[in-house]
Amino acid sequence: MAFILWHVFCEILISKKTKMKKLNLLSIVTLCAGVLCFIAKMITESFDATKSSITSEGYLHEPFFFLIPIGFILVVTGIFLFLFKSITGRFSSGAKVEK
Repeated sequence: MAFILWHVFCEILISKKTKMKKLNLLSIVTLCAGVLCFIAKMITESFDATKSSITSEGYLHEPFFFLIPIGFILVVTGIFLFLFKSITGRFSSGAKVEK
């Protein structure tokens, strides 16, 4: 997954004509992947409720907990990419400042 995101990111930097379209697609894909991580965590929590356990020392062992931070990272990355696209799109929209 990381290799695919890195490959798409490198193609975005190389290509100039479709840069904004690819960046928009990348932000949508990362947002959807983050939301899917949260949905997968909710689904596995309902099926694996008996597998969550608390040890005698008081530690909580939760299966598939890694989906929560991965989901947050993907959602925040998608939001930043979308904001970056919208900010750079406004500056490069062809409007020239008159002196």
